[in-house]
Amino acid sequence: MKITKIETIVTNMPMLIEGSVMPKQGGRARTSMDTLLVRVETDEGVTGWGEGFGHRIFTATKAAIDSFIGQMFVGKDPSAISALVEEAQRSLGGVGRNGPAMYALSAIDIALWDIAGKVAKLPLYRLLGGSPRDRLPAYASLLRYGEPAAVRQYVERALKRGYRHLKLHEIMVSTIQAGREAAGPDIPIMVDCNCPWTVAEAIEMAHRLAPFNLKRLEEPVWPPEDHAGPTRTASPWCRTRPISAPG
Repeated sequence: MKITKIETIVTNMPMLIEGSVMPKQGGRARTSMDTLLVRVETDEGVTGWGEGFGHRIFTATKAAIDSFIGQMFVGKDPSAISALVEEAQRSLGGVGRNGPAMYALSAIDIALWDIAGKVAKLPLYRLLGGSPRDRLPAYASLLRYGEPAAVRQYVERALKRGYRHLKLHEIMVSTIQAGREAAGPDIPIMVDCNCPWTVAEAIEMAHRLAPFNLKRLEEPVWPPEDHAGPTRTASPWCRTRPISAPG
């Protein structure tokens, strides 16, 4: 079996934003969920689908795949997943192992695993070793609203939809407090900060957020490449709750 074609497809799903607060990303209003799908075709008719993460930067990921990364895989055996992805990473070493290039490789990697599952006639979790669970909990991942009233509104809506785990993307005490008050004391809440603080600021915020009984404080430290930074934020709060680095 050989890869014959790699195609990129963009989907833009409108987002229903209620209330007067318009979430923003990169200084622009967040009005849609943009997804870059990647389709890998083979000469035996088996097709695999992957997804290229990137939000607003999906255009760069698409260009990377269409202009040169996709061609690295055409004509190759799709079952040699690890070897193909490693070879591509080494070829792309000059552009760095992050950003659109890695988003592109991730999308193709997912599609190759999709092909492997279809060829084996098995769900992917079986190919990856199986699972002892037959159910997984889901959490509602909310946008960053920046206003307590908006956070309360969307937390309440998520709870009405049946979610019992929440992730906030707020970076202020007042908005995180609003989320906890709306959810009540027993709903697990995670906070993904998206790397806003220095290590010292992250330590201070960890202490200030301790009363809200958060399950996780994700990406607290800038720059994202400072993988040791979250470890240095050790405090009475984070000894019992995880603080995570990006990735």
